[in-house]
Amino acid sequence: MQPSSYQAYASESFPAKKTKTQSQRDYRSKEMDGFSELRNALLLVDPFDTPSGRDATRHQLLVAGQAIILLG
Repeated sequence: MQPSSYQAYASESFPAKKTKTQSQRDYRSKEMDGFSELRNALLLVDPFDTPSGRDATRHQLLVAGQAIILLG
């Protein structure tokens, strides 16, 4: 039995829906990548005053980034 043209269109056009868990994992992964990029950029600008290591919180990184932007 041949699929209808609508069924063929729908299967090609609409990707499978993500579960909530998968969406949250994807978001956290992007968030972690973003903070990693921010940390690396801060290290390039001021390697001595940048919070580093596992103890650097997101808040510390954002405050450090804001201070550099306001001073620059």
